[in-house]
Amino acid sequence: MSRLTIASMLMASAVIVGCNKDDTTAPPRPTADSSSTPSMTAPAATPPAMTTPTTAPANDAMAAATTKANELLQQGMQYVKENKLDLADKTLTTLDGMKSQLPADWPPKIDQLRSAIQAAKLGSGKMPSLPK
Repeated sequence: MSRLTIASMLMASAVIVGCNKDDTTAPPRPTADSSSTPSMTAPAATPPAMTTPTTAPANDAMAAATTKANELLQQGMQYVKENKLDLADKTLTTLDGMKSQLPADWPPKIDQLRSAIQAAKLGSGKMPSLPK
């Protein structure tokens, strides 16, 4: 190749690189000493690594369910105190349906509400304390 051809190629590639401002990587430049023609194709981009989804959404869902369950538990105990046992039963049913969304320490708390409702229905008058 003559020096004029190499110089023309350098100018053409400079014009091409200069016109494509959006491109963040410049194509390989031919050197004057190189006797081979450089490849004008860029290597295939490696796809981004697959990441494992975080458990944050699951933790947020469990936290929200726990907050709701705590409210329902308080409400259910209040219904028992007020002798509104039908409302307490509905609250207990809702809590039972939420068990799969709650941490492992919740079933005894729900069972305590169940015991309070049963005790109130039997008229024992003995109210168990609310779990902490």
